[in-house]
Amino acid sequence: MAYGKFKKYGARKGKASGRRRSGAKATQKWNKGTLDKFVEAKVERALKKASRGPPRSVPVQLLASLFDRSEEIPAITPLDKWTSYIEGPLAQKKYAILPISEVIPSQRPSSSSADDRFRSYDTVLVKGVSLRLTLNHAEGVRLLVFAFRNGMRRDTLASAGTRPFVDASSVKNPKCDGGVVSELYYDIMSKEELMNMDGVGKHYFRNLGIHDGPFAVRRVAGTTFDSKFDWKSTDSSAFTSRFNKEEGRPVGTVYGKVDGGVSKSHGKAFKALFGTASLMRTVAYDGQNPDLQGWISSRHRQVELFIKLNKRERFTVSNGSRSVNECPLELFVGFDSPGSLHSGSSSKNVASGAIMAMDMEVYYE
Repeated sequence: MAYGKFKKYGARKGKASGRRRSGAKATQKWNKGTLDKFVEAKVERALKKASRGPPRSVPVQLLASLFDRSEEIPAITPLDKWTSYIEGPLAQKKYAILPISEVIPSQRPSSSSADDRFRSYDTVLVKGVSLRLTLNHAEGVRLLVFAFRNGMRRDTLASAGTRPFVDASSVKNPKCDGGVVSELYYDIMSKEELMNMDGVGKHYFRNLGIHDGPFAVRRVAGTTFDSKFDWKSTDSSAFTSRFNKEEGRPVGTVYGKVDGGVSKSHGKAFKALFGTASLMRTVAYDGQNPDLQGWISSRHRQVELFIKLNKRERFTVSNGSRSVNECPLELFVGFDSPGSLHSGSSSKNVASGAIMAMDMEVYYE
Protein backbone atom coordinates (compact mmCIF):
# COMPACT_ATOMS: atom_id res chain seq x y z
CA MET A 1 0.00 0.00 0.00
CA ALA A 2 1.35 3.43 -0.94
CA TYR A 3 0.43 6.75 0.60
CA GLY A 4 -1.01 9.68 -1.30
CA LYS A 5 -0.79 13.39 -0.58
CA PHE A 6 -0.96 14.73 2.94
CA LYS A 7 -4.18 16.49 3.86
CA LYS A 8 -4.11 19.17 6.49
CA TYR A 9 -6.67 19.03 9.20
CA GLY A 10 -7.51 20.97 12.29
CA ALA A 11 -8.93 19.33 15.37
CA ARG A 12 -11.76 21.01 17.24
CA LYS A 13 -11.17 22.33 20.68
CA GLY A 14 -11.29 19.43 23.11
CA LYS A 15 -13.11 19.40 26.37
CA ALA A 16 -10.08 18.30 28.35
CA SER A 17 -7.17 20.16 26.81
CA GLY A 18 -8.87 23.39 25.93
CA ARG A 19 -6.50 24.08 23.05
CA ARG A 20 -6.69 23.66 19.30
CA ARG A 21 -4.48 21.01 17.67
CA SER A 22 -3.38 21.01 14.08
CA GLY A 23 -1.32 18.61 11.99
CA ALA A 24 -1.22 16.55 8.83
CA LYS A 25 -2.86 13.23 8.13
CA ALA A 26 -1.84 10.94 5.26
CA THR A 27 -4.69 9.63 3.18
CA GLN A 28 -4.27 5.97 2.22
CA LYS A 29 -4.32 5.41 -1.50
CA TRP A 30 -3.40 2.42 -3.65
CA ASN A 31 -0.49 3.09 -5.96
CA LYS A 32 -0.76 0.37 -8.57
CA GLY A 33 2.73 0.84 -10.02
CA THR A 34 4.51 0.72 -6.67
CA LEU A 35 2.50 -2.26 -5.47
CA ASP A 36 3.19 -4.23 -8.66
CA LYS A 37 6.93 -3.64 -8.34
CA PHE A 38 6.85 -4.68 -4.69
CA VAL A 39 5.02 -7.93 -5.45
CA GLU A 40 7.26 -8.64 -8.44
CA ALA A 41 10.40 -8.24 -6.32
CA LYS A 42 9.00 -10.55 -3.64
CA VAL A 43 8.12 -13.24 -6.19
CA GLU A 44 11.53 -13.01 -7.87
CA ARG A 45 13.31 -13.35 -4.51
CA ALA A 46 11.19 -16.37 -3.59
CA LEU A 47 11.85 -18.07 -6.93
CA LYS A 48 15.61 -17.57 -6.62
CA LYS A 49 15.58 -19.03 -3.12
CA ALA A 50 13.46 -21.99 -4.25
CA SER A 51 15.81 -22.71 -7.16
CA ARG A 52 18.75 -23.07 -4.76
CA GLY A 53 16.89 -25.69 -2.75
CA PRO A 54 16.30 -25.89 1.02
CA PRO A 55 18.99 -24.92 3.56
CA ARG A 56 21.57 -27.63 4.11
CA SER A 57 23.69 -28.60 7.07
CA VAL A 58 26.81 -30.61 7.83
CA PRO A 59 26.83 -32.29 11.28
CA VAL A 60 30.34 -33.06 12.54
CA GLN A 61 31.43 -35.09 15.56
CA LEU A 62 34.43 -33.42 17.22
CA LEU A 63 37.15 -35.67 18.63
CA ALA A 64 39.78 -34.29 21.01
CA SER A 65 43.38 -35.14 20.16
CA LEU A 66 47.00 -34.03 20.39
CA PHE A 67 49.11 -33.34 17.28
CA ASP A 68 52.83 -34.11 17.33
CA ARG A 69 54.29 -31.61 14.85
CA SER A 70 57.91 -32.67 15.17
CA GLU A 71 57.44 -34.63 11.94
CA GLU A 72 56.48 -33.40 8.48
CA ILE A 73 53.17 -35.28 8.72
CA PRO A 74 51.91 -34.71 12.30
CA ALA A 75 51.20 -37.79 14.36
CA ILE A 76 47.72 -37.65 15.91
CA THR A 77 46.93 -39.10 19.34
CA PRO A 78 43.16 -39.33 19.94
CA LEU A 79 41.86 -38.54 23.43
CA ASP A 80 38.63 -39.65 25.06
CA LYS A 81 37.93 -36.10 26.38
CA TRP A 82 39.32 -32.57 26.61
CA THR A 83 40.56 -32.25 30.20
CA SER A 84 41.31 -28.93 31.88
CA TYR A 85 43.93 -28.69 34.63
CA ILE A 86 44.35 -26.29 37.52
CA GLU A 87 48.12 -26.63 37.41
CA GLY A 88 50.82 -28.79 35.94
CA PRO A 89 52.49 -29.10 32.52
CA LEU A 90 49.19 -29.84 30.78
CA ALA A 91 47.42 -26.82 32.28
CA GLN A 92 48.47 -24.71 29.29
CA LYS A 93 46.59 -26.95 26.83
CA LYS A 94 43.45 -24.83 26.68
CA TYR A 95 42.73 -23.67 23.08
CA ALA A 96 41.30 -25.22 19.92
CA ILE A 97 40.30 -23.96 16.45
CA LEU A 98 37.50 -25.57 14.44
CA PRO A 99 36.67 -25.04 10.75
CA ILE A 100 33.42 -23.54 9.45
CA SER A 101 33.98 -22.66 5.78
CA GLU A 102 36.24 -25.65 5.18
CA VAL A 103 33.60 -28.04 6.53
CA ILE A 104 31.21 -27.06 3.71
CA PRO A 105 31.72 -29.79 1.07
CA SER A 106 32.54 -29.32 -2.59
CA GLN A 107 30.01 -29.75 -5.36
CA ARG A 108 29.12 -33.38 -5.92
CA PRO A 109 32.01 -35.27 -7.60
CA SER A 110 31.18 -37.66 -10.41
CA SER A 111 32.60 -40.59 -8.42
CA SER A 112 30.61 -39.81 -5.28
CA SER A 113 27.27 -41.23 -4.25
CA ALA A 114 24.23 -39.00 -3.81
CA ASP A 115 24.40 -36.86 -0.70
CA ASP A 116 22.17 -33.86 0.03
CA ARG A 117 24.98 -32.18 1.96
CA PHE A 118 27.00 -31.38 -1.18
CA ARG A 119 26.64 -27.77 -2.26
CA SER A 120 25.16 -26.83 -5.64
CA TYR A 121 26.95 -23.52 -6.18
CA ASP A 122 30.36 -21.95 -5.67
CA THR A 123 28.75 -19.12 -3.70
CA VAL A 124 26.83 -20.06 -0.56
CA LEU A 125 25.28 -18.21 2.36
CA VAL A 126 26.68 -19.49 5.64
CA LYS A 127 23.67 -19.02 7.90
CA GLY A 128 25.36 -20.09 11.12
CA VAL A 129 26.97 -22.82 13.17
CA SER A 130 25.76 -24.64 16.26
CA LEU A 131 28.07 -26.08 18.92
CA ARG A 132 26.94 -28.48 21.62
CA LEU A 133 29.14 -29.73 24.42
CA THR A 134 28.84 -31.65 27.68
CA LEU A 135 30.86 -30.40 30.65
CA ASN A 136 31.75 -32.25 33.83
CA HIS A 137 33.69 -30.27 36.43
CA ALA A 138 34.43 -30.32 40.14
CA GLU A 139 36.10 -26.89 40.30
CA GLY A 140 35.60 -23.63 38.43
CA VAL A 141 36.14 -23.77 34.66
CA ARG A 142 35.97 -21.12 31.92
CA LEU A 143 34.56 -21.42 28.41
CA LEU A 144 35.12 -19.02 25.49
CA VAL A 145 33.59 -19.48 22.01
CA PHE A 146 33.40 -17.13 19.01
CA ALA A 147 33.63 -17.16 15.21
CA PHE A 148 36.19 -15.16 13.21
CA ARG A 149 37.93 -14.94 9.84
CA ASN A 150 41.43 -16.34 10.01
CA GLY A 151 43.90 -14.50 7.79
CA MET A 152 46.66 -17.02 8.57
CA ARG A 153 45.17 -19.43 6.02
CA ARG A 154 46.36 -17.29 3.10
CA ASP A 155 48.55 -19.10 0.58
CA THR A 156 48.41 -22.37 2.56
CA LEU A 157 46.89 -25.63 1.41
CA ALA A 158 44.49 -27.35 3.78
CA SER A 159 46.43 -30.17 5.44
CA ALA A 160 47.31 -31.45 8.90
CA GLY A 161 50.59 -29.54 8.65
CA THR A 162 48.89 -26.14 8.34
CA ARG A 163 45.66 -26.77 10.26
CA PRO A 164 45.00 -27.71 13.90
CA PHE A 165 42.25 -30.05 12.69
CA VAL A 166 41.94 -32.87 10.17
CA ASP A 167 39.21 -35.07 8.72
CA ALA A 168 39.12 -38.24 10.81
CA SER A 169 38.27 -40.41 7.79
CA SER A 170 41.57 -39.49 6.11
CA VAL A 171 43.44 -40.58 9.25
CA LYS A 172 41.54 -43.81 9.85
CA ASN A 173 41.58 -44.75 6.16
CA PRO A 174 44.30 -42.95 4.11
CA LYS A 175 42.79 -44.30 0.87
CA CYS A 176 39.50 -42.53 1.60
CA ASP A 177 38.94 -39.50 -0.64
CA GLY A 178 37.26 -37.58 2.16
CA GLY A 179 33.98 -36.35 0.68
CA VAL A 180 31.73 -34.84 3.33
CA VAL A 181 33.31 -34.44 6.78
CA SER A 182 31.46 -36.33 9.50
CA GLU A 183 34.20 -36.67 12.15
CA LEU A 184 37.01 -34.23 12.88
CA TYR A 185 40.16 -34.52 14.99
CA TYR A 186 41.02 -31.17 16.60
CA ASP A 187 44.30 -30.28 18.31
CA ILE A 188 44.29 -29.02 21.91
CA MET A 189 46.98 -26.34 21.94
CA SER A 190 48.80 -24.11 24.38
CA LYS A 191 49.30 -20.42 23.70
CA GLU A 192 52.87 -21.09 22.57
CA GLU A 193 51.66 -23.68 20.08
CA LEU A 194 48.76 -21.51 18.94
CA MET A 195 51.01 -18.53 18.21
CA ASN A 196 54.24 -20.48 17.48
CA MET A 197 55.95 -18.54 20.23
CA ASP A 198 58.81 -20.97 20.74
CA GLY A 199 59.11 -22.29 17.19
CA VAL A 200 58.63 -25.93 18.15
CA GLY A 201 59.54 -28.27 15.33
CA LYS A 202 60.71 -27.68 11.81
CA HIS A 203 57.20 -27.79 10.35
CA TYR A 204 55.34 -25.84 13.00
CA PHE A 205 52.80 -23.30 11.80
CA ARG A 206 51.27 -20.18 13.40
CA ASN A 207 47.49 -20.51 13.65
CA LEU A 208 46.55 -16.98 14.73
CA GLY A 209 47.82 -13.65 13.48
CA ILE A 210 49.22 -11.04 15.84
CA HIS A 211 47.83 -7.76 14.52
CA ASP A 212 45.19 -9.34 12.27
CA GLY A 213 44.08 -11.94 14.80
CA PRO A 214 40.96 -11.86 16.99
CA PHE A 215 42.74 -10.49 20.08
CA ALA A 216 44.10 -7.02 20.70
CA VAL A 217 47.83 -6.86 21.44
CA ARG A 218 50.12 -4.65 23.49
CA ARG A 219 53.85 -4.06 23.25
CA VAL A 220 56.01 -5.91 25.78
CA ALA A 221 59.76 -5.67 26.30
CA GLY A 222 61.14 -9.01 25.15
CA THR A 223 59.08 -11.47 27.18
CA THR A 224 56.53 -12.94 24.78
CA PHE A 225 56.12 -14.05 21.18
CA ASP A 226 58.17 -12.01 18.72
CA SER A 227 59.65 -10.37 21.85
CA LYS A 228 57.42 -7.38 21.13
CA PHE A 229 53.73 -8.11 21.58
CA ASP A 230 51.37 -10.00 23.86
CA TRP A 231 47.60 -10.23 24.19
CA LYS A 232 46.00 -7.27 25.95
CA SER A 233 44.93 -9.43 28.86
CA THR A 234 45.12 -9.40 32.65
CA ASP A 235 46.43 -12.96 32.96
CA SER A 236 47.92 -13.38 29.46
CA SER A 237 45.07 -15.68 28.45
CA ALA A 238 42.38 -15.40 25.78
CA PHE A 239 39.58 -15.40 28.38
CA THR A 240 40.43 -11.95 29.75
CA SER A 241 41.86 -10.46 26.56
CA ARG A 242 40.29 -7.56 24.72
CA PHE A 243 39.18 -8.23 21.15
CA ASN A 244 40.68 -6.74 18.04
CA LYS A 245 38.60 -4.06 16.31
CA GLU A 246 40.16 -4.55 12.89
CA GLU A 247 40.49 -7.55 10.58
CA GLY A 248 40.17 -10.86 12.36
CA ARG A 249 37.76 -9.64 15.03
CA PRO A 250 34.88 -11.92 16.13
CA VAL A 251 31.90 -11.95 13.76
CA GLY A 252 28.27 -12.94 14.07
CA THR A 253 26.02 -13.08 17.12
CA VAL A 254 26.18 -15.88 19.69
CA TYR A 255 23.01 -17.28 21.24
CA GLY A 256 23.46 -19.76 24.05
CA LYS A 257 21.64 -21.71 26.70
CA VAL A 258 22.91 -23.81 29.58
CA ASP A 259 21.17 -26.90 30.93
CA GLY A 260 18.16 -26.40 28.70
CA GLY A 261 17.44 -22.89 29.95
CA VAL A 262 16.30 -19.85 28.02
CA SER A 263 18.42 -18.96 24.98
CA LYS A 264 20.15 -15.60 25.46
CA SER A 265 22.18 -13.35 23.18
CA HIS A 266 25.83 -13.01 24.22
CA GLY A 267 27.03 -10.58 21.56
CA LYS A 268 30.08 -11.49 19.48
CA ALA A 269 31.48 -14.06 21.92
CA PHE A 270 30.26 -16.50 24.56
CA LYS A 271 32.17 -16.15 27.82
CA ALA A 272 31.16 -18.12 30.88
CA LEU A 273 32.67 -19.03 34.24
CA PHE A 274 31.10 -22.19 35.66
CA GLY A 275 31.73 -22.26 39.38
CA THR A 276 30.96 -24.77 42.11
CA ALA A 277 28.76 -24.21 45.14
CA SER A 278 30.93 -26.21 47.56
CA LEU A 279 34.18 -28.13 47.87
CA MET A 280 34.04 -31.19 45.65
CA ARG A 281 37.60 -32.50 45.90
CA THR A 282 38.83 -34.82 48.65
CA VAL A 283 41.45 -33.35 50.97
CA ALA A 284 43.77 -36.35 50.51
CA TYR A 285 43.81 -35.98 46.72
CA ASP A 286 47.44 -35.47 45.60
CA GLY A 287 46.90 -34.87 41.88
CA GLN A 288 49.03 -37.79 40.70
CA ASN A 289 46.23 -39.20 38.58
CA PRO A 290 45.36 -36.79 35.75
CA ASP A 291 41.98 -38.44 35.16
CA LEU A 292 38.71 -37.18 36.61
CA GLN A 293 39.18 -38.94 39.96
CA GLY A 294 39.64 -37.93 43.56
CA TRP A 295 36.39 -35.97 43.73
CA ILE A 296 33.54 -36.25 46.16
CA SER A 297 31.13 -35.08 43.45
CA SER A 298 31.11 -33.13 40.20
CA ARG A 299 28.80 -30.80 38.29
CA HIS A 300 27.31 -31.83 34.96
CA ARG A 301 26.32 -29.17 32.41
CA GLN A 302 24.95 -29.15 28.88
CA VAL A 303 25.89 -26.07 26.81
CA GLU A 304 24.19 -25.35 23.48
CA LEU A 305 25.41 -22.45 21.33
CA PHE A 306 24.31 -21.07 17.97
CA ILE A 307 26.35 -18.42 16.15
CA LYS A 308 24.29 -16.50 13.61
CA LEU A 309 26.59 -15.49 10.73
CA ASN A 310 24.70 -14.83 7.45
CA LYS A 311 28.03 -14.46 5.62
CA ARG A 312 28.52 -14.92 1.88
CA GLU A 313 31.28 -17.38 1.10
CA ARG A 314 32.58 -17.88 -2.43
CA PHE A 315 34.86 -20.79 -3.28
CA THR A 316 37.60 -20.77 -5.90
CA VAL A 317 36.83 -24.13 -7.50
CA SER A 318 33.90 -26.52 -7.57
CA ASN A 319 35.88 -29.50 -6.28
CA GLY A 320 37.24 -27.79 -3.16
CA SER A 321 36.38 -25.64 -0.16
CA ARG A 322 39.04 -22.95 -0.52
CA SER A 323 37.63 -19.46 0.03
CA VAL A 324 38.22 -16.73 -2.56
CA ASN A 325 39.19 -14.13 0.04
CA GLU A 326 41.54 -16.69 1.67
CA CYS A 327 40.23 -15.81 5.14
CA PRO A 328 37.92 -18.72 5.96
CA LEU A 329 35.43 -18.64 8.80
CA GLU A 330 36.65 -20.58 11.83
CA LEU A 331 35.54 -21.21 15.40
CA PHE A 332 37.75 -20.44 18.40
CA VAL A 333 37.17 -22.48 21.57
CA GLY A 334 38.93 -21.92 24.88
CA PHE A 335 38.46 -24.14 27.93
CA ASP A 336 40.48 -24.05 31.15
CA SER A 337 40.48 -23.55 34.90
CA PRO A 338 41.15 -20.01 36.23
CA GLY A 339 44.06 -21.32 38.30
CA SER A 340 45.12 -22.56 41.71
CA LEU A 341 45.62 -20.56 44.90
CA HIS A 342 49.12 -22.00 45.25
CA SER A 343 51.85 -23.11 42.87
CA GLY A 344 53.72 -25.54 45.06
CA SER A 345 52.94 -28.60 42.92
CA SER A 346 53.41 -27.26 39.40
CA SER A 347 54.95 -30.56 38.27
CA LYS A 348 51.69 -32.42 38.92
CA ASN A 349 48.72 -32.33 36.58
CA VAL A 350 45.73 -31.55 38.79
CA ALA A 351 42.49 -31.91 36.81
CA SER A 352 39.48 -29.62 37.37
CA GLY A 353 36.98 -30.73 34.69
CA ALA A 354 36.55 -31.94 31.14
CA ILE A 355 34.53 -31.56 27.96
CA MET A 356 33.21 -35.09 27.76
CA ALA A 357 31.72 -34.77 24.25
CA MET A 358 31.34 -32.04 21.63
CA ASP A 359 29.80 -31.72 18.18
CA MET A 360 28.98 -28.96 15.71
CA GLU A 361 26.72 -28.38 12.72
CA VAL A 362 27.22 -25.83 9.94
CA TYR A 363 24.09 -24.48 8.20
CA TYR A 364 24.28 -23.01 4.67
CA GLU A 365 22.23 -22.48 1.52
